[in-house]
Amino acid sequence: MIEQLDDSYLGCERWLPSRPKVEKPPSVFNAATLAYIDDSIFELYARRHFLFPPLSLEEHNDCVIAVVRCEAQDALLQKLLNDNYLSEEESP
Repeated sequence: MIEQLDDSYLGCERWLPSRPKVEKPPSVFNAATLAYIDDSIFELYARRHFLFPPLSLEEHNDCVIAVVRCEAQDALLQKLLNDNYLSEEESP
């Protein structure tokens, strides 16, 4: 017999944010909103990358900020463009 799952995990309440009520399709979000979402996803990847070797919280945060800031992202994009790393479809 399969147990029904409740709203807890290992005795702790699960917390999942509810989906925002969007009245317009995502394709019409402005550029600033899309950039904000992109930066948050990129920051998660950067945080995961700098987990090992273990650093102090301050060092970890400094490394992540150095990579995620707009100047670093621009430098990375320029390197990708200059080295012809992107395909024709991916190139701006």
